[in-house]
Parts: sequence; C-alpha cells; structure tokens
Amino acid sequence: MMTSKIPVTVGTFVCSMLMFLGGNALAQPELLSGINYADFKYDSAVTEVEIYTSISPSNLLFHQVENGEGSDTSHLATEVNLNFEFRNLGTDSVTYASYNVPIGTVDTAALKNESRFVAVTRLLFKPGRYVAHVVASGGPSGSVSDSATMNMTVLDFSGSHLSVSD
Repeated sequence: MMTSKIPVTVGTFVCSMLMFLGGNALAQPELLSGINYADFKYDSAVTEVEIYTSISPSNLLFHQVENGEGSDTSHLATEVNLNFEFRNLGTDSVTYASYNVPIGTVDTAALKNESRFVAVTRLLFKPGRYVAHVVASGGPSGSVSDSATMNMTVLDFSGSHLSVSD
C-alpha cells in the first residue's frame, strides 16, 4: 500500500453559502451532515474534484472578532479541522489531506440546528474509483468530532471536447 500527501497548492476555502436543511435530534453531537463531490476537466492527466463537506455550526464554540480599525462591526468565528483519506480502489494507494477551515458569520440565526455551512475543498485526482473518508473536529479543544464516507468515481476527461449550444 502506497501513502502520499496531497500538495496544499490547490487550497481550501469556505463558501459564503449557507444551506438551511431540516434539523434532526441526535443522541450525539452532529458536526457533519453530509459529503458530496463534483468533478471537472482540468488537463489530460488529472481531473479537478470539489469535495463539499456540510458542517453543522450548532455544536461549535464561536468567538467574537472585531472587523478591524475604523469599523464598528464584528463577526462570529470558529474553525473546523477536516482530515481526508482517499483510497484509490484500482491501485489500493491512500492519499491524505488535512485542512483547518475557518467559519465566520454575522448572523446569529445561522448558528441554529437547521443551518449548515458548506466547506469546499478542491483537489486534483487521476481518473478512477475512490473511497473518500473525512473526519471533522471542532468545538472546545476539538471536543466535537464526526465522520462520513462516500464512494467517488473520478471521470476521465482526456478525450472530452467542450460543446456549447443554446
């Protein structure tokens, strides 16, 4: 089994998108409410994959941050650590990636059980079948954690041509 690290050059960012989903009562604190992906043509050797990780803010500890000198406003902020493991089912190789994702809002209503923040992680993959596993941790001293797993089929766009019609 081969192990490698994904270079951080592609980066991670949090969308300013807030999804409102139905809340549910869980026995344990929920941090992740879902994981999904989309793949896009990048170049002939690799495919760009966006991983969408849906994060529930209700179990995280937010702190107030001043917006800067000359501003009389502030926002609420926290951070979630996302640890990814991607197993290529064709080669049985494993790739790891870890990111600290900042989350901020000015709307305290966004911190209720029904809302979700979506973290978008962009990575490059060779075409093939993968199993993606993510562990998220946050809250005071990383006290809240959750995990999710999904199957991914990364498409091969090497022979694709752009076609647009109206």
